[in-house]
Amino acid sequence: MARVAEKPELGVFMIQDFDGQVDLEVGGTVGQLSSNAVLSLVGTHCFVCEKPLTSDNSDTTRITREDLFPKWLKKNFMGPGDKIEKSNGEFILLSKNIDSTEDLVPCCRNCNNVLMSQVENRISCGVKGGYARFMKISDSDIFLWSSKIIYGLIYIGVNTWDFSTKEASSGWLKSEALEHLKLTSLLMKGFRKRVVVSSEKRPFSILKFHLKNSRRTSPNYGYRDSISWPTTLALQMGSVGLIVGFEDFGFLEWWYDQNYGELLRGKCLHPAQFWEIAGRAVYAGGLGGWDVSYSIIENEKGMFITLDPRIREGHPEDPQRLADIVAAFTEIPDLAKIARPGTTPTLLIDKDGNYQDMPA
Repeated sequence: MARVAEKPELGVFMIQDFDGQVDLEVGGTVGQLSSNAVLSLVGTHCFVCEKPLTSDNSDTTRITREDLFPKWLKKNFMGPGDKIEKSNGEFILLSKNIDSTEDLVPCCRNCNNVLMSQVENRISCGVKGGYARFMKISDSDIFLWSSKIIYGLIYIGVNTWDFSTKEASSGWLKSEALEHLKLTSLLMKGFRKRVVVSSEKRPFSILKFHLKNSRRTSPNYGYRDSISWPTTLALQMGSVGLIVGFEDFGFLEWWYDQNYGELLRGKCLHPAQFWEIAGRAVYAGGLGGWDVSYSIIENEKGMFITLDPRIREGHPEDPQRLADIVAAFTEIPDLAKIARPGTTPTLLIDKDGNYQDMPA
């Protein structure tokens, strides 16, 4: 994350961004809502600020419908018709389109139309402007925008809100899915105040890719995520590829740099290669995990959170699982076929061990 020259009023930042000098007049501590407590708020409270929702048109807490996949994204990169493919507990594969009613979550007017809209506008301009312009967007904005999507999808996936009947019903995910985003839900307060994190590593990873984009690589968008550990989101948006790992303390960034940083530096990837990397990232992230303890001091303008992450064991090594994930993410079944034990097929490297440049 770039060093902050001036102290922003909103966003998520590391204490290192402020040269260790943070002016937060804060006091007291706050607790953390359990997943069951979160579920009790669906439809009656904003999913971002958790304030009670009203029907009063003059109130900033009036209930609105937040599009998790924003209208500009649907207009420029998606088409009408298909729905979200419901997650099987591990992935949501949005390789086609998304129905206009499948991604709506109850949100207060202030969070939706003011606070989140400011971040949304910056993301929209960056993505529509292409890869070079997208690279100028702050990591704080990218993290918050991505958090809104993944947390919102899990939020309504666990307990779906029907805006016509004004009733909640059990969704397609178990409530345990919310447990993987406890810390992320706290960091989302960066939409409405300055959140400063004290930790050796920032509690997320962001990987950005330049993608080949032409009619022959249509569709020029796609969405994948991992609901179980590690909670990960990947988006293809024209010439922009984005992978965000949540609560992984920079692991995916380290993993990518160690395995592909030199090989892919400066390369413009075919979308299928991007999806292979996304699948491999999900697999690698699942080999370990983090237990995190934290302390918080907070007021209306800011939050200071100190994190103490401890690594824990994840999935065992399993080349076939890796191949299956890559095949699912790329939608290329042959990538699930392992020819030699201990190896997995790849689109990234040719038979001589060099980068494989796939034509658009």
